[in-house]
Amino acid sequence: MELSREIVEKIEKLPIELYEKQNIILVKTGLKPAADLMDRAFAIRLSKHGHFEIPLPYLDGVYRIPTQIPKSVIEVLEGLKLPYTPPEFIISLVPPNSIIYDENAREELYEIDYASSTENLQKLIEALKITVEKERNRKFGDALGVPKTNIDYFVGDRVIEEGTVPVKLSEEQKMLLNFTNINYVTELRDPLTVEESLKLGEKYSSVLREVAPNLYEKMISKFRQNLMSQL
Repeated sequence: MELSREIVEKIEKLPIELYEKQNIILVKTGLKPAADLMDRAFAIRLSKHGHFEIPLPYLDGVYRIPTQIPKSVIEVLEGLKLPYTPPEFIISLVPPNSIIYDENAREELYEIDYASSTENLQKLIEALKITVEKERNRKFGDALGVPKTNIDYFVGDRVIEEGTVPVKLSEEQKMLLNFTNINYVTELRDPLTVEESLKLGEKYSSVLREVAPNLYEKMISKFRQNLMSQL
């Protein structure tokens, strides 16, 4: 599936995280069956005198406005003919590592589920309705196209023998895993699970490099920055 330069540029300009932009491309090109987009809209700091809203600036200094963010995302999804769910707004605690954190801080998030087909979107929606956590996580991972070995590990069905030596990853391999956003894989001691994740990362990065080279380079740059900050 080829994407026009015009639509790729629209995706790249969306005020969402790089990984979320990548997901839109991967769903449209058929490498992911579905995705769930969640991003910040507003930080809401509560006080004794009520509350006031603080727009969160994006990386390039553009301010995010709740009514505008979902609208711009929806316009892109509709342009790509990808079925989606209506935006759902959620008030959440602000993470302790946030620059706006205090014990009363809250942030407003919005979530949109979308897929490559109506059938795949329904599969994702049904997974989220499941109340049993283990079953929900399995169905949810499957709906998003996560490798079965990773799902098995995450839900506790794939037990790694005690004493198994951790898989050592090169910087290049870590970079590939960065494209999958399967963060816990770096802690795995199961060679098969790591291998499946690396294959997925190779597929994702290869398509992104071809379809959206600018976005690909930005993700590489961000990965290297994160790697340097850990030193």
